[in-house]
Amino acid sequence: MDKVSDVLVFTLRNPDYFAEFLSGDSLPDELTADEKAALNAARAHVEEAICDLLHLCGERIASDCGAAATGYYRASTRKNRTVRVKPPKGKEKRLYGIGIGVRPVSGALKLSVWLETKKESQDQIVRKLDELGVAYEKDGYFVYGSAVDINLDDPFDSLADRASGAAKLLMPAVE
Repeated sequence: MDKVSDVLVFTLRNPDYFAEFLSGDSLPDELTADEKAALNAARAHVEEAICDLLHLCGERIASDCGAAATGYYRASTRKNRTVRVKPPKGKEKRLYGIGIGVRPVSGALKLSVWLETKKESQDQIVRKLDELGVAYEKDGYFVYGSAVDINLDDPFDSLADRASGAAKLLMPAVE
């Protein structure tokens, strides 16, 4: 898959549905066999699209930020809906890695990039982001950059570029 489909957009714009739909729970008995087959096909479509998109984003971020590219496991990506890129060379003392995933932001699920900071360097990274005027959100050891909207027919390549751009905005704070 190389662009965002209407099924993926619908699922991402309805976060409660997304969580329930992709939970892996069995479908209600009230559904017919055809309805269950259709929902299972849509579920597989969404899971594969998210895996494809996150793996491409991880590869692009690794390449653009100077990190070593590593293979990603589809089963792990499906389960967590995230990919983790190792920290770029020389940044290992400050970061555990760079994360990319799909998470709720302002009522919809968006592509999100974050730094997994080490405790001793987080305050310094946040201070630097403030100095640089870079928008971020802090949650525990995660420092999230600007979220990327996912729209119908967006090419995955373009989304990967935008996610990488969000990561590159955060990286100057990791000195």
